[in-house]
Amino acid sequence: MTNGLPGGLNYDGSTRDVEVGPTTGIVRYYPVPPAPPVRTPWWRFALVFLAGLAVGGVAGVVLCSNFL
Repeated sequence: MTNGLPGGLNYDGSTRDVEVGPTTGIVRYYPVPPAPPVRTPWWRFALVFLAGLAVGGVAGVVLCSNFL
């Protein structure tokens, strides 16, 4: 039986080799698979689009009022 330790370490509790705290045993590392990539929320795309639309609209009004 193994005890789960932080970071994917597992202590099997046997009486071999390595001393771990008050008891002895083997400590093995089982790699944790990487987490799937986090998706960007839809509202960030909408916010960037609306900010670009606002900046473009203001720039268009300023340019048209100065050059026409």
